[in-house]
Amino acid sequence: MLVERIDEDKDGFVTVEEMKDWIKHAQKRWIYDDVDRQWKSHDLNGDEAVSWEEYKNATYGYILDDPDPDDGFSYRQMMDRDERRFKMANQDNDMKANKEEFTAFLHPEEYDHMKDIVVLVSDEHSGVKRCH
Repeated sequence: MLVERIDEDKDGFVTVEEMKDWIKHAQKRWIYDDVDRQWKSHDLNGDEAVSWEEYKNATYGYILDDPDPDDGFSYRQMMDRDERRFKMANQDNDMKANKEEFTAFLHPEEYDHMKDIVVLVSDEHSGVKRCH
């Protein structure tokens, strides 16, 4: 049944190109499903935008409320990293992400203008320091 869905020319065989196209299609579908799911939990005021404040409060609010969290330092680093990525995704600089900007924020690997942030995050995880 799956081969029938992948086999675009209906010749009974799946070519490398057909497999690549299917993988890209499945990945994009997963990304948009993920964005839709997260959109619902982050657009707290229902205004069709996710502000940095909404995202920060929904994601880190419980930590920010604790004056001395045991693991607060690592969460602060994560929040700083997320804020840098949010700002880069937010192309109109209003600190409110529309659905496309929110998709770029959540999945920067899919957007050319986000490539530098993907490299920066990879370097942060590996311990490599870069000068820009």
